[in-house]
Amino acid sequence: MKKFIALLLAILSLALAFTDTRQSFDGYQVLRCKITSEDQFLKLRVLENEAKIDIWAILDGKVDVMISPQYKKMFQHEFLNMYNVDCEIFINNVGEKN
Repeated sequence: MKKFIALLLAILSLALAFTDTRQSFDGYQVLRCKITSEDQFLKLRVLENEAKIDIWAILDGKVDVMISPQYKKMFQHEFLNMYNVDCEIFINNVGEKN
C-alpha cells in the first residue's frame, strides 16, 4: 500500500510539473495614449501600481499601456473619460497567434 501511495504521489508530481502554467493574454489590448499632463501620467502610475494596467513604453509624450479584458471598461471610465486622454489601439489582441 505504501508503494502504491508513493507511486501515485510521484505520478501526481510529474503531472503537476508538466502542467502549462503560462498566463494567457488573449483579449488583452495595448493602447498608445497621448499624455499631455502630469496628472494623466500620475494616474497611469497609480493604475499600474494597483496592477490594473501594465505600462510597456514611454516615448515622446506617448505611453503604451496593456490592459486586461476585465479592466477595459474601468480604464475607459477612470482614465480616458475622466482625464480626457486620446488613445488608439496599438495591439488589438496581445494573445492572438499570428
